[in-house]
Formats: sequence, C-alpha cells, structure tokens
Amino acid sequence: MGLSNNLAVLRRGLIFLIITASFLLMLNAAKTDSLIIGEPLSSTIEIRVISIIITITLLLFVYFFAKELLGRWWAVLPLLFTGFSPTILAYGHYAVNDIVFTLAILAALFFFTRSLTSPAKMNIFFAAMAFGSAQASNLSSVILIPYFLLIILIFYAAKIFKNNNLESGKTLIQLTLLVLGIILIGYLFVVYPVYLTKYFETESPPFHASQQFIYGPMKIYLNDLVAYYSSQSQSILPWWHYLIIYPLKEPMPLLITILFAAIMGIIYFLAGLNFNFKITGQKFNGYLNTYGTEFSLLIFAVLYWKYISISPGNGGINKLLPILPIMHILAAIPIKKWFARRPHYIATTLKEKIMNWLNSLISFWLKSVILGIMAIWLIISVFLATPHFLSYANGLFKNNYQYPFNYGIDLGQDLKRLKEWADINLEPSEIIAVDYFGTENPNAYLGARFAPWHSSDGNPKENGIGWFALSVNNLQTAMKNPDEYRWLENLERPIDLVGKTILIYRL
Repeated sequence: MGLSNNLAVLRRGLIFLIITASFLLMLNAAKTDSLIIGEPLSSTIEIRVISIIITITLLLFVYFFAKELLGRWWAVLPLLFTGFSPTILAYGHYAVNDIVFTLAILAALFFFTRSLTSPAKMNIFFAAMAFGSAQASNLSSVILIPYFLLIILIFYAAKIFKNNNLESGKTLIQLTLLVLGIILIGYLFVVYPVYLTKYFETESPPFHASQQFIYGPMKIYLNDLVAYYSSQSQSILPWWHYLIIYPLKEPMPLLITILFAAIMGIIYFLAGLNFNFKITGQKFNGYLNTYGTEFSLLIFAVLYWKYISISPGNGGINKLLPILPIMHILAAIPIKKWFARRPHYIATTLKEKIMNWLNSLISFWLKSVILGIMAIWLIISVFLATPHFLSYANGLFKNNYQYPFNYGIDLGQDLKRLKEWADINLEPSEIIAVDYFGTENPNAYLGARFAPWHSSDGNPKENGIGWFALSVNNLQTAMKNPDEYRWLENLERPIDLVGKTILIYRL
C-alpha cells in the first residue's frame, strides 16, 4: 500500500512538472513575442494567458484520453510529447484559434468513439458540443462529417464479416442516427449561436423577421465555407509538403521515438495477421471491440493528413496541430507493448529461473534507460529553443528560413527584439531601413530611427542609411522583379539575426 501511494505521488509529480514547465515556457514566450499575423491588434498579455490556459486544458485532456487507452502511468508519455512539442508551445501562447480547434477535434474524437460503444446521452451531448466547437473555430473541421460516416461504415462492415449476413442493418441505422444526432446538436447549440451573433453584427435584422432569424446565420456560415475553399484555389501544395515540414519542425528525439513506435506497431500488426478471409473478418470485428478507439484515431490521422495535403492553405505546421496529440497517443501504444515483451525461457532449475529473472530485469531497465534518454533529450532541446518556438527547426536543415517550403516561421514575432537590438547597437541619430512582415507598426517601437523599405526602393545606402533589417518572410516571398532583393547579392552576409526571423545588414 505504501509503495502504491508513493508511485501515485511520483506520477502526479511528473504530471505537475510537465504542466508547469509547459505553462512557464509559453508564458515567457508570450511576454517576449510581438503580435503575429492572425492575432487581433487588441491582443494583450492577459488574452494570451487565456490561450495558454486553453493549451494547458488540451494537455490535461491528452493525459485523460491517453489514460483511457494506456493506463495512468503510460499516459504520462503522450503528455510529455505534447507538452514539449515546439509547435504546441508556439501556437499555444498566441491569441489564435489553432489550439481551440485542436482541443475541439480531440474532444470530438474522444466522445464520438465512446458513443460507438456506449451511446449514453452524455457521451452524445459532449461529442456534439465538441463537434460544434470545431466547426465554429475552423472551417476545415468539416472533415469530421465524412470521417464519422466512414467510421460507422467500417464498424458495420466488421459486423457483417463476423456474421456473414446483413442482419446487422438495424445497427447501421442506429449508427447513422447517432452521427446525425451529433451533427445536428452541434450545429444547433454551437455553430448556429456563433453565426447568429455574426449575423446581428453584419445585418442588424429586426427580431420579428423570423425567417431571416432562422436562415440568416446558416447562410453566413455556408458563404464562409464556400469562400474558404474558393479564395485560395491557386495555393494547393505539393503532396510531399507536410512530409518535409513535419520532420523539420519537431525535435529529433520525438521524431526518433515516433518512428520507432510506428515500426514496432507495423511489426505487431503483421505478426497478428491471418489471411483466411472469414477468420480475418471475425478477428477484425474482435479487434474493433478491443481497439476501436485506437483504430478510429489512426484513421482520422491518416484522413486528416491527406485532407490538408490537397486542401488550400498556407502550408504552415499549424495545419498539423489537430493530429499531433493523436500521433503522440498512438506512438505510446506500441512502446508500452515493447516494454511488456521480455525474454522468457523455460526454466527448470533454480539457476535458470534466476537467469530468466535477471534477463527480464535487464531488458526492462535497458528499455527504460533508452526511453529516459529520449525524454531528457527532448526536454533539453525545447529549453534550448525557448522562446523561439514558432521559428523552431531541429537542425535537419541549416538556416531553415532559406527554404521556400518552410512556411510560418516568420509571422512578425520578433519586432520587440528588433527594438532591443536597435537600442543596443544604434546611435540615437542613426536610421535603419526596415522591411518588416507583421501586423504591428515598427514606427511604434523604433520611432525616428525607422525608415520603411521595400526591395523596389533599392539600396538604402544610396539614401544615406547605413543599416537594413529584413524579415525572412519578405525575403522568402520576394520572387518577382522588382521585389527579388537582387541588390542584396552584392552585400556581405547578414551581420546579425534578431530573434530568428529578422536579418540585419550593415550597408
């Protein structure tokens, strides 16, 4: 009893340390980063703290979700992976809706998969609320609708394969009604009120106009949905884009662990295959009964990855946010199985029994050391990167801003740091030309030392300006004459890098 209590205290302590470290890392970045593209101009540190609290809620939900699948101790592993993901830490401290969307998606998946096996009213209600929140926070969440339908068809097909007949038609009707109920409740209680507010703000309809009151909000929603998919029709990314971005933006120990988990998961899956079709159908139905949640999560991760690969968008790593916690949870499952596999030999003598026990002990501790090294490496990597989580790269590429496929590393977050650099390195009378990418006005930080600049303006030196600051995003996107910054080719390399996104040239 005493050992059990001590282990419980240790587990809670680890959870507390991970949550606290994540909170402090995000809080520090929130204080030092400037406003980024996508944040309201009225954003303050207090608003960012609210975003951080939502991110902490996401971390707790990841642990809660993982605990259902892995148990209390192993659920700490995906919590660690998510809490020390630079991408989560980056978007978790800004006043943007990416983390809200991620939390809503994860909650929708959790309660939907619960509803399949236990269609209690509370599970259905929470699934609907999470579904509606996802729809209201990000229009790309429409992927949940075909996903829900696909999952119920798979579950239905598994029952047919098991029974070799179509007597499960009643089950299909029940599952379809379940999905329709989740969708309708979500739209009615979440999406409709959100767009009703927007309708009042834009149209100011009279309250007696009941028809407009009913259809107006959904008309705005559908218009937004159409605009979302049509406005960026020319920005479809190559199929390999996220296959490059993901390994660039996540720490090496996390990538190695996830890759190892994927390999082990495939090995365990192939080891259990049986090629008799009837038996496979029966086994698949049994597998869904036992591992239905894990299977549903894997299907969503694959479907969503494919969906964003062919959808319009800016190609930033934030597009992958909804499936990062899912990948972390799924990665922990084969790792847990790997730990459970220990060498066993038939022991007939005391000596053989002792050797068997020692082999098992060595196997367990060796695996623990390997996993511990990966965890420590991950933590150190993230602490060394703080507070530059948005522009983080794990070292696979040097000067990652030079690669045009690496979108989203510069959203204007280093303007405060440019002011600090100017205060230290510039004389009060010196002027610096600045081509800044972001929503804030550099004049508010630099005052009389600031001169707005673009490539087409030529070399600032010709105007008597000896310094030039250039946002890497503007360098990446300057693809056409006269905005190619050809005149920079005649200069020496930048003498300094402010934060991770503003290049400083001495003219």
